[in-house]
Amino acid sequence: MKKRKKDSGHSLRELKKAIHEDQSLKYLHTKKNVAVYTSHDQHRFDGLYVIRGDILVESCTAEEYRKPFLSLDLEIKRVMDPLTKRNETIESWTDEDGTFLIQYFLIETGPFVSDRDFIYVLKVVETSPSESYVVLTSIDKIYTPPEHFEIDKSAVRANNIFVSQRYEQLENGDLKVSYSTQIPAVGYPIV
Repeated sequence: MKKRKKDSGHSLRELKKAIHEDQSLKYLHTKKNVAVYTSHDQHRFDGLYVIRGDILVESCTAEEYRKPFLSLDLEIKRVMDPLTKRNETIESWTDEDGTFLIQYFLIETGPFVSDRDFIYVLKVVETSPSESYVVLTSIDKIYTPPEHFEIDKSAVRANNIFVSQRYEQLENGDLKVSYSTQIPAVGYPIV
């Protein structure tokens, strides 16, 4: 991932225009160079919250960006999220629909609040040479880990209805990344 000199130019303007033209989500704020949007029509989303963050990464491929996100190495994970305590693959398989991973994720929370854990299925989807996705959804209600896999008994189970990272490789070598998640109102707050 190479940083270019201050050349946000044409592609950044196009990204901002496309983001603001999307009427399904309402602009909330910009935090650490990420434009954050949230659902404003709760009836449309059955009272659930949808949050999306968009960013333009200069001189980066989807694989370079995705690698730390998918890493099971705790040192790498903690650079991205210092509160990560565990991130493990419980099982994986490949079939005619691709490769799937069932993963366990444990995150530390603030004082007086129990840690949160997730069990989810994850898949990387390549739709074209310039577009790909990472999608995951919590499956704790329909999946029981094998007996040998130990879950943190002090954590409270949290869930995401979906998490999606969409990667679009731009012609100039930059990468447009859109991160979206849908969570129950009493679920795991991320904004």
